[in-house]
Parts: sequence; structure tokens; C-alpha cells
Amino acid sequence: PSIEQAERAIAAVPGKGRKGKTRTRLRVLLWTGWPAAQLMRLQPEDVHWAQGTATVRARRKGKGTRARTLPLLPQAIAALRELQTIGGWGPFSTSSMHSALARACRLARVPTFHPYALRHLFLTRAALASRDDRVVAELGMHADVRQARRYTEQSVDPRVADGLTTLATFATSPRGTRDLRAFSGGSRRLKAKPAKAAISAKSLRKKVGGR
Repeated sequence: PSIEQAERAIAAVPGKGRKGKTRTRLRVLLWTGWPAAQLMRLQPEDVHWAQGTATVRARRKGKGTRARTLPLLPQAIAALRELQTIGGWGPFSTSSMHSALARACRLARVPTFHPYALRHLFLTRAALASRDDRVVAELGMHADVRQARRYTEQSVDPRVADGLTTLATFATSPRGTRDLRAFSGGSRRLKAKPAKAAISAKSLRKKVGGR
């Protein structure tokens, strides 16, 4: 999904106050790129509000990773503060989160995606902004920097994506269709004109050198 689609889908997850824990957890995942398992292990004392950082525990997945302190975006801090307010720390059902997000995607009329896609979205945007494998590896808590290259090598400049979207919209609009027909007709008329005979080398010498 795009960041706009993800935000719309998360906003459509129902629940207020303590019943909105799933929506708040999804916001944390969107703005941190953490796996759900990492969020489950996070405790209030792991968030350093004044410094705008959080200490994430070591990951056991794959080769495992060390614990580290990571900077937080303002949106992530806001989501974590909300999580603290509603008491959303600790384990939760990932299957329930999947189901709630799928329903929200339908309500928001965006393509269905799963919560782990939020991690890929965050890291792809980090790759696009930094163009640095080490930055992506650190934020993604990867054991090997080479794991981050799938994000830095495949990231697409949003200006290119926006340009393609604009082109698609214009091409299907009445004006775009009319302009395309005019261009195609002009091209056909241009091709229909007989080409001038090529000047011979002998004639060229006479014109230029008078010989």
C-alpha cells in the first residue's frame, strides 16, 4: 500500500479508547517498521520520551539481532503515547489484527494488505530517503546489512509513481483522449507526406564548393 492508503485503512479500524488498541498498535507499526512480535515485547520503560528514542529487545528470528536504541519519528511517539494512555502494552492476537485490518481495508476501499506490509512500507521509505543500506539495516533490526538491499535497490522515487498516476488519469480523461487522437492523426499525416529526394554527394559538392 501507499502511505495514504495505509493511513486510511488504519483510521477505518473500529474502536474508541481501550477498544481501539488494534488501531493504535497498527499506527505504531506503520511509523516504526517494527514486527508485531517486537511491539509485544516493548515495555513502557523502553520508550525514552525526552530523547525521542526507544530500546528494542534482541530479535530471535533467523540469526537473531542485538538489542538497540532507535530514534523515533514524531508520528511514532504520538502513537506510543496513545498506546500508553489506553494500556496497550504486552501480547496481542496477530490473527485478530489481520482480520481487523482486512475489514478496515474494505471499508476504506483500499487494496487489502496484511500488518507486516507496514514494515515493508516503512523500510522502503527509509531506503528512499537515505539511500543507505546501513540506515535501513539498523532501523529494520537486520542481522546482516545485505538484507536491507532489497529495500534500497527496489525503492521507487514517489515523484515517478505520482507522475505515472497523473499520466494514467490524463490518458483516460476526455482532454487526454482528444489530445492523443490529435497527436496520432498528426503523426499519420506527417508520415503520409512524401519524403524529399536525398541530395547526391556530387550535387552537394557543386552547391558548396562550386565545383
